[in-house]
Amino acid sequence: MYRAESDFEGKFNEVVYKMAQTYFAVFSALFNKNNDQQRDLINKFLQSKDPLERSRKIVKLYQELQEIIDKKLFYVYKTADEMKDRSKNHLLEQAFQKLLEETKQSDKEKYQEKLDAVVNMPESVRKILQEEINGLNSKSEQDVGRKTNYLNQVFRLPWD
Repeated sequence: MYRAESDFEGKFNEVVYKMAQTYFAVFSALFNKNNDQQRDLINKFLQSKDPLERSRKIVKLYQELQEIIDKKLFYVYKTADEMKDRSKNHLLEQAFQKLLEETKQSDKEKYQEKLDAVVNMPESVRKILQEEINGLNSKSEQDVGRKTNYLNQVFRLPWD
């Protein structure tokens, strides 16, 4: 009867040691701990002679590892979601900027056609209007808005 118990304890110890070995290898791989820190953890684990206490300790270590991995994954997913949102915002900003540039270009072409169509306009006024039309490429939205408003008012006048 003692022999069967001894075999059980030996097998139990072997299983617990293999679990511990796997745990420490996974922990080391995940968190890049150096060997000195790993040796301390292993020594603390091996100080316990009771197989049940060792098995409880290794189960507790696995539970802690699971919690750490869950937290790490939470932040990985959170960061990935934030990057997706930033990417979406960046794409929307680029599309909006492209739309603004196209609008500016079409406005510039529209006003250039209106200026070219006017026959009876003093050359000094034509020069000023041409400068305003050329200024529609400005980066400042306020400046473009002011120029667009000005050109709309100017081209409402009966030049011919």
